[in-house]
Order: sequence, then structure tokens, then C-alpha cells
Amino acid sequence: MCVNILKYSCFYYFNFNSLLVDDFRAILSDPDESDSVKYCILDAIQHGSPLPGLADDLLTMAQNTQLVVYLRREAIQAYHKIAPDNFAKLLALLDDIHLNRVTDDNCDLRGELLKILYPSSLSANKLVEYLASAPLQSSRFDSFSLTKKLIANTSESAIPELIEAIAKARKPAHDCYAWGRFVGQLLVHGLSLLGETIEIEILHQWLTSAFDSHRIPILGREEKQEIRSWLIAHHSHTLNLFEFCISSSPLDRLRQTELHFNEITYNAISEYPSCHKWLFNKAATEPAKERAEFYFINAGLMLYLEHTTDKPTIEELYDFVEKFPQFSECLKNVVISDTTDWRADDAKFKRERKAEAENHRAKNNRIFTSQLDQIKSGNQLGNLNLLARYYQGYYSGADNTLFPYERLVNQTNPDIAAAAMEGFRAVVKRDDLPPPEQISLAQIKRTPYYAGLGIF
Repeated sequence: MCVNILKYSCFYYFNFNSLLVDDFRAILSDPDESDSVKYCILDAIQHGSPLPGLADDLLTMAQNTQLVVYLRREAIQAYHKIAPDNFAKLLALLDDIHLNRVTDDNCDLRGELLKILYPSSLSANKLVEYLASAPLQSSRFDSFSLTKKLIANTSESAIPELIEAIAKARKPAHDCYAWGRFVGQLLVHGLSLLGETIEIEILHQWLTSAFDSHRIPILGREEKQEIRSWLIAHHSHTLNLFEFCISSSPLDRLRQTELHFNEITYNAISEYPSCHKWLFNKAATEPAKERAEFYFINAGLMLYLEHTTDKPTIEELYDFVEKFPQFSECLKNVVISDTTDWRADDAKFKRERKAEAENHRAKNNRIFTSQLDQIKSGNQLGNLNLLARYYQGYYSGADNTLFPYERLVNQTNPDIAAAAMEGFRAVVKRDDLPPPEQISLAQIKRTPYYAGLGIF
């Protein structure tokens, strides 16, 4: 209560009696005066009428290591109030702190000066230099408010320059929490504003800036997740980034390059639908043998990923190798687990059955084409029987979602299907064949007349 009364008293007298400047100077410089009284004086200076006569006294307080840190920080804020355009002495103070000529153990003063000086008097490169060189104890000061203020002061057009400065700067120690928070929040902010428009090379530079000199990520969990979510939502950018990394990598370091890519993108590529198809396409079109095989193997290894449901099937792998036999040896290296042997055999069996069925269908169609007139006349009962089975879907692999005539066309061709329909109508009109009632009765007795199958 007493402190509040003193605080408002100081504020009142400071606004209406500038003659108290000498008294304030005496109080601020008195080593025996209480910190609470000094704080009230500094608070009043910040909210009252400017008194430039106290400028040097306030800088002296900021440099005084005998004072508690919050008074030194308040002195900087008060100085900025009474000399808002005089940044030279604040820059000099920041430089003294940077060179350890003025003690700032927890970086409180450094943080306050950066908030005031950036960007009007401090370039992106200098800001990064002062931030990256902060001692490890910087993790103890309020990095949240510093990060928020610095990013708010950074215009959209200045973001690329600032991130480029971060990427080129000497990386601080991994456990510098304040640095990691600043870089992470800036990346999230930059991606949300400019991520869709920047070039792939720049995107790569941005993402690699989030690692220390030992290639250990410096971002917090929230920033990592936000960046990963952005990459998943913009899958084309990430696929292009992957292609950029692989295409610019030495051929003997493709696997190391991939690991680095997964690190900087937090393995976001594994969440993309049909990623294996994209990899198949890259393998088929890549001129360099090593890179093509690398793409194919990566697609094949997705078989073993537990966290994704969109993975290639064994059938797809074998179908791809059938089109591009140069990957046969790679396939042997991919399908090596005992748990997938039966799948490989099953896929091979299905492929053989499919090829056999296609050959059989092609052979039948050649026969049908050579006998179209007989089919139309209704005299070719053997062929009409098979065509009736196609029509009704009485065959292996029939697509029952199609209409009967569509199914007939799908199994043959439009000419054969038209001839079959004409032949069906001719069979109905034949007098030498049993009527529908007799055929139905025979079916009940399990003695069918094949000529009527599929027609009645």
C-alpha cells in the first residue's frame, strides 16, 4: 500500500514539478535507497513528461552491476522514453554487453535492447549475431515476450532476409532455448505468409536453419508439429523439395541425403497419399541409374511402414518391374522378409492367372470375330452359350456393378456384343429348341439345356 502511494505521488510531482529532477537523481544514485523507491521513480519517468536531464543517470544505472536486474531493465525503458530517437548510446550499451564489458548474466538487458533497437537501428544480420551469441543462461529470461516482439517488428518483406541471416550464422549451443524459440516461431510465421511462393532452394535453406552445428533440431515440440503440419498440407512443395535434395546430392550419398531430408521435414513425406506412385514415376523417368533405383527402393520399402495405410502392394511392385525390368535386382532387395514371401508368391500367381485369362479372352474374341455371321443367325450355339455367360456375369472375375450389356462389351468388343444380342434374339425364335418353360423345368431338375442359358 505504501509503495503504491509513493508511486502515484512520484508520478504526480514528476508531471507537475520538473524541479524534482535533482531529487530524483539523488534517489536513483543513492546506494542506500530501497529498490522499491527507485522502481517507483523509474516508473514515473516512463509515464511522465520527458526529462532529458536524467538520460546519463539512467544509462549509468543500466550499467551498474550492483543493482538488481529489474531496475537496470527499467532504467533502459525510462531512457528510451526520454530520448526516443537517440539510439546511439543504446547501441553502444548493447555492444558492451555483447563484448562482456557490461555484465548481463541472464540476457535481460540484451533482450530489452533488442526489442527497442530492432528493426529501426539494428539490421537482420546484427540481430542474429546478438541473439546467437547469447550465453546459455539466456534460457532463463522471458524468451516468449522477446520472440513475440521481434517477430511482430519484422515486416513480411524482411522475413527472408532474417531467415537467411539465421541460416548463415554460427549456430549457438543446442540447449539455447531462447534461440530455438525465436527460430521456430519465425519459421512458422514465415511459412504461413510466404511458404507457398518461395523457391524450393529457399525453402530448403529455411528448414535447415532449424538445426544446430551438430545437425540436432533446436525447435520446440509445438514448432516442430506446426512446421510438419504445414509440409503435410502442402505436399507438392515437400515432394519437390525431396526431388531437389536427391537431384543435387552426390550419387554415393543418396541415403545420407534422404536421412537429412527426413530430419528437416520431420518425416512429413510419409503422410502423403499415393507417395509410392510418385516415387514409381520418378524411378521410371530418372536418367541416372543410381537415383532411379533409389526412388524405386524407397517406394518398395514403404511396404514395411506401420504408420501409413497408403503403401504399395506386392502386385504393384511386380507390375512395375514387368514394365521396367531394369529394377528386377532392386525388387529382390526389397522383398526379402520371410513375412512377405507368401505375398510375393501370391502376387506372382495372380499375375499369371490374369495373363492367362487375358490370353484366353483374346483367343475367344478372335474366334467370335471370325464367326460373326453364324453368331447373328443364332446357329452358333456353343459361342452364344459363352457370350450368354459373359452377359449374365457367370464367369470368374465378373464385374457385377456393370449392366449385362456393358459387361458383354467389356469382355469382348462392341461388334461382338452387337452380334451376340442379335444371335440371342434369333435363338428365341427358333422352333427346334425347347421353349422357356421346358428350359426352366429342366433347370429345376438340374438337367439344363445350354442353348437357353442366359437368354430366358
